[in-house]
Amino acid sequence: MESLHNVLIHGYDEVDIEIVWVSATEDISRIHTPFQHLLSKVSDRSRDGP
Repeated sequence: MESLHNVLIHGYDEVDIEIVWVSATEDISRIHTPFQHLLSKVSDRSRDGP
């Protein structure tokens, strides 16, 4: 994500907006559920302690 940020900020004239749009609308939706599951596990562990 950090490298995407750098490209968008510093190389905006070379960014293909269609690729950014597909990433934002399709790719992120594919990782949303697994990411939510991972966050839930981390949250559960932090509540339970070490």
